[in-house]
Amino acid sequence: MTAKIIRQSRKAKEEFYKRIKEKIEQEKAKMNKKIDEKLPKWITWAVKPLVNLNYNMTQNKNSERGDSGELGAALSFLLMLPNSWRVANDIVIEAEVDEYAQIDHIILGPPGIFLVETKNWDGAYIGFNDRWKRKEGDRWMPCKSPTEQNKYHKKVFAKWLKCQNLDTTIIIEDVIIPVVLMTNCKWLKVKDCSLPVFESGLALSLYLKRKTKEGERLTKEQIEAVAKAIEEAEPIAMKYGIEEIEVKKTREGKEYIRVKGEKEKAEEIRRLYSLMGIAVNEVYKDKFNDGWWYFTKIQ
Repeated sequence: MTAKIIRQSRKAKEEFYKRIKEKIEQEKAKMNKKIDEKLPKWITWAVKPLVNLNYNMTQNKNSERGDSGELGAALSFLLMLPNSWRVANDIVIEAEVDEYAQIDHIILGPPGIFLVETKNWDGAYIGFNDRWKRKEGDRWMPCKSPTEQNKYHKKVFAKWLKCQNLDTTIIIEDVIIPVVLMTNCKWLKVKDCSLPVFESGLALSLYLKRKTKEGERLTKEQIEAVAKAIEEAEPIAMKYGIEEIEVKKTREGKEYIRVKGEKEKAEEIRRLYSLMGIAVNEVYKDKFNDGWWYFTKIQ
């Protein structure tokens, strides 16, 4: 039998994408405001469209998911791996408030938890020391690093996993293994990158099977517990029934989290941060806004 598919709630994913879109729009507005403040009016007309284009390209990542490269890779995983494995496709999580990770594939098996960043990039690419370039004509131009991107995904996923009330014997940092899958390159050379990079779903599946021979890091029960947590992953506000929640900064640059509603809800969010290993102070009532509570990260 083949690996089993696990799915995240469509309702949760829609809420995730809604919140991510709102965050992008807020960041875009902040950047445009900075441009207005820092640059002469005669040049802002040229700079703003470039900034907006960059944010729009980021937002469009949601719509790129599910392309032929990712679907082909998912099929390879399912066919090559036994039914003791679990495969999740297109998963969104939130660790800290407003800290999201959109992960193409999460593969769970006895050797560990594999986070797969899939790129359906066409053309020629070089990856060296996590710095990537693509060939445009006769020139090599810098491009976004998929290895750095998936290292960030591991960081967020590890923090998120610490809050899921799982078996405390799991050494989270050791069992999470990020990899990169390039499905459509005409030419690819990778050297001294921090993550394994594969050129086909088949090659990655064979790698996963080889990892099985290195010994068991997750029991069957632990695999099922992580799979259940992924299936039930929701935005923090949605999971805890919070009216509003936001991240702000003081004039000194200290980050604090504001929660609207009962104090107990703010205490629950504070406990999440503590589980992630983040030092925070006590929950205080907002003196200027009724119904709001806050706590500050200790840097």
